[in-house]
Amino acid sequence: MCLPEVHECRLHLFCDETGLNSTMDCKTPLVIFVIGLPGAGKGTQCQKISECFGFEHLSAGELLREEMKNTDSEHCELIRGFYAAERIVPIEITLELILRAMRKSKVNKFLIDGFPRNMENIAGWNQVMGSQADLRFVLHFKCSQEKCGERILNRGRNSERSEDSEEHLEKRFRTYHQSSAPVVDYYERQSLLRTINAEPPTEQVFEKVKDLFQQEGLLS
Repeated sequence: MCLPEVHECRLHLFCDETGLNSTMDCKTPLVIFVIGLPGAGKGTQCQKISECFGFEHLSAGELLREEMKNTDSEHCELIRGFYAAERIVPIEITLELILRAMRKSKVNKFLIDGFPRNMENIAGWNQVMGSQADLRFVLHFKCSQEKCGERILNRGRNSERSEDSEEHLEKRFRTYHQSSAPVVDYYERQSLLRTINAEPPTEQVFEKVKDLFQQEGLLS
């Protein structure tokens, strides 16, 4: 599968001459992407992985929401517009926020949750970070749309996130299938995809996660 072209006019602004590793003791950061349908439990499992294995958990969605709340940010209104239209935010912005958070971190291994969202995200990451990060694997939490929808609606009753409402649910799922499903196919062909059934209760899923991390030599 051919990756889309990504313009360099914005990407170079946050990829300086010394690179990401200058703030990380010159060690190549270890990265695991975490993907799956909205409601698959990515955030919950990432939190448990972070606590158990010492990874820094970076949620692409949370980074974007925090930036959207920052009225001093040059990206605030643009992100708000993409969220209102229920479209994926351009890679230049998402990647800038992710790399900014990585540079601030005191650890050198990262779970990047909800990224990449589409093939353009992959192309942007490869262009900027291909030689500067060790993408160990892509953790795919597989869960039925019905189960994910049930979880999101339950979460939405106690959440201020507008995207957790029933009104937005179908469009979120449609966006995922159109834009993110090809990401799963791409990494499967790269032999980087590790899929875990996310239907069972949280602790049962995490037992499978721990087994995987042991197999991958990532137990700390």
